[in-house]
Amino acid sequence: MANAGADVSMIKSALNHKDLKTTLSVYVRTARTGELNAREKAHDLMKELAKVSSESEQG
Repeated sequence: MANAGADVSMIKSALNHKDLKTTLSVYVRTARTGELNAREKAHDLMKELAKVSSESEQG
């Protein structure tokens, strides 16, 4: 659910956690990892597009 962008309170409710800290300590970390992976992929794509653009301008 965290990777899908679900709100933390929704995750808390779905997992029947009594304390939001429990949900935050485990599941938000998972969402952050997913976010970092998505950013890395986006940066790699931008670098690749810049490379292709540069090569087409040169030749």
